Amino acid sequence: MNLSASIPPTHQAWLLKSPLAPHVHAFTTHLQNGRYAAKTIKGYISCIAHFAQWMSQGNLPVHRLDEHMVAQFLVHHLPRCDCSPPVMRVPHVLRAALVHLLVVLREQGVIAEPTPRPATSPTNCAATTSTCSRCVV
Repeated sequence: MNLSASIPPTHQAWLLKSPLAPHVHAFTTHLQNGRYAAKTIKGYISCIAHFAQWMSQGNLPVHRLDEHMVAQFLVHHLPRCDCSPPVMRVPHVLRAALVHLLVVLREQGVIAEPTPRPATSPTNCAATTSTCSRCVV
């Protein structure tokens, strides 16, 4: 897929000037190998361009990316996002694209595998189940 024909120029600049630039081809190939539709691939590339812009603004290196960083983007950046339109702001679409990005970066050995979190329960957790997303009931 030709990047210049698939996403807006602003997104191209965000992506190609970011720490994710070396991984765009692998990301696209991963989606193509998964038989994703061209429209979906285009949308997901725009999603990671938005994420790349956020990374660049925060000087976040690629090797620090993980599920926690994705959550930070979705929970803290998105609600008050003032990035130049058009940008994807639909959390479930962004999350789907970013999960694929993490898979690709792990396959390339760029980021570590996720470390399993210990299961907690209301009986051994200081938080309540209503405030603790890790609680397993």
